Amino acid sequence: MSDHLAAQRLDDVIREFSRAKQNGYPLDFDAYRLLLLACSRVGDMATASRVIKDMERNGPQPDPEAYVLLLRAAANGSDRIEAVVKLVGELHHKLGQNTEAHLTVAEVLLRGGQPKFAGLAAQLLEELGDAPNERLLGLTLLANGILQKYEELLKVIERIKHLGLDSSLIVQTHAVLAFFECRRDRNRPDHIAFAFTKALKAAEATGRSLSDTELVLLSRAVATMMKFAEETGDVKGSLAARQMVRAGFGKQISGCAEDVDILETADLGVLRIIEGALKKERSTVMRRELHEQWLAIFADMKFRRGFSYGQEVSNTILRLHMAANREDPHRFTMNSTMKLFDDMKREGSVPDRETYTILMQGWSLTKVAVADGADRWSFQEERVQRTLEVFDDMQKAGLEATTSCYAHLFAACANPYDLDAPGTRCDARVFEFEQRMLEQGLLHDAVSATAIVAALAAGYPQEAVQRFNDMRISGIPRSLETYNTMIHRLGTRPKSAEFVLNDLRASMRREIPPVVPDASTWEGWLTCCIHAGDIPTAFRLFVDMKREGVKPAAKICEGLLGLCDRNGEMFSGLRKRILSELEERGIEVWRDQDGRVRVGAPQEREEPVRYSIGAVPQDFFRHEGTHT
Repeated sequence: MSDHLAAQRLDDVIREFSRAKQNGYPLDFDAYRLLLLACSRVGDMATASRVIKDMERNGPQPDPEAYVLLLRAAANGSDRIEAVVKLVGELHHKLGQNTEAHLTVAEVLLRGGQPKFAGLAAQLLEELGDAPNERLLGLTLLANGILQKYEELLKVIERIKHLGLDSSLIVQTHAVLAFFECRRDRNRPDHIAFAFTKALKAAEATGRSLSDTELVLLSRAVATMMKFAEETGDVKGSLAARQMVRAGFGKQISGCAEDVDILETADLGVLRIIEGALKKERSTVMRRELHEQWLAIFADMKFRRGFSYGQEVSNTILRLHMAANREDPHRFTMNSTMKLFDDMKREGSVPDRETYTILMQGWSLTKVAVADGADRWSFQEERVQRTLEVFDDMQKAGLEATTSCYAHLFAACANPYDLDAPGTRCDARVFEFEQRMLEQGLLHDAVSATAIVAALAAGYPQEAVQRFNDMRISGIPRSLETYNTMIHRLGTRPKSAEFVLNDLRASMRREIPPVVPDASTWEGWLTCCIHAGDIPTAFRLFVDMKREGVKPAAKICEGLLGLCDRNGEMFSGLRKRILSELEERGIEVWRDQDGRVRVGAPQEREEPVRYSIGAVPQDFFRHEGTHT
């Protein structure tokens, strides 16, 4: 049993104990303790409770340590707070003033970060007095942080320094959590970073493999540091923290099974922060740097572990690959994404619904550069087919489809780009997919209704308008995203200009509460004016847009200036306003060799910039990466 426990084969510990008991072998207190220890690690409170009752009936009688292990089993299971509080009430007379029991209860109460439970934890900790106990001091720090008692938090820090425990791993990991929770701290970023650095140094200074408790605490500190970097959008800070983990802590327990989890926590944190930054960043250069960073991290992960990651990490990598695919579909192809997905499955990854949803979204939105309408339509058919294959694979895996899954099927039925290009239309199977969803017992929600309206707008504009109006009748909220979808999808059709510029704008004001346009909405309206040649409306919209503090994109300004060019000097007022806006923002206006007005740096126009990394070969995801 001891060997099984040391190797983390906790199920084998339970089986070995059951076999010994069935065969009538004598079991001493140590055997029961090992079983309780296994239960405490996996959070199996039910088995731990049966073991305690067996000991109370048949002996050996449980001591306070056995009851503490029962508490730990409850603490690591589901509904931990309720289970632990209930147990404490039942075991109060048996535990007495057991310090370990009080600390376990306090730790559970603090784990959720809720002030109402933190107050109870603080009371328990006060009952233990001022003993120089690292865990007691660490939990006291965390309680004060959650309760926003900044001054008390600093007093505990001073006491820790006085006791010479400021280099304690347990204390410093709790300090990271405490300063993260304490929003009243004006120097919160510095305090979090300092405590995190001290925690990593303390881990390195131990000169030994870390205990389970220390590993869990350090993992939480790493996750908290990454969460703070994500909260502030600090990509550089997250990369620096990850490098510290790899250089310091990674060396300290290299080769241990647990260190992979710590490093994976750091990797996941950085990947999520980069993913968030890619959604906001508009600069080509910065986006290229972000892609370089996540690709380097991914190469390092492949060097360490191949394609074997936790499901959350796998899904994040797939989403990042989707982002690269949308920017450079010729290099980051969907086929390479599917190859990556197959490699992950082959090494033990079990795809969940989110995994399949990511792949469906990738196929439904992927684009390629094609010249003629026939090829374009052929590719649309392939996109629908591949999205449907992923959808069917998900159902074969026993995962039920949701309205979001069907939304990606709807999206695949229409080319999401170049809606005014020849050959663009909506695949009629969109109606078949909708019927399939309804037969499954699913009704449209805001996500699926918006998706089918967007698809229909590509080939059935009147049906799209009817579905859009039906959303209000059915009580389905029409969000800003829904309106933007209608504006951008129908705005490229001159015949729909009046509906887009008048009806939709008025409808947004009538919603309860009114839908407030964002930059994408204004740009959609202006794009509609450009396609319809409606300069007077464009002029009014441009003025209103400026009044609302929204800056038009350079591409929109270029289209408006081209529209003014085609109409001579009649609308010089709009031209002057646009040129003044661009001059204020330091954006260059020039003409190409055909005399057409262009906005932006000339070299960027002459040599289009790819977002992905030229040094990355097309078969990057088929072979092992190099260690970076």
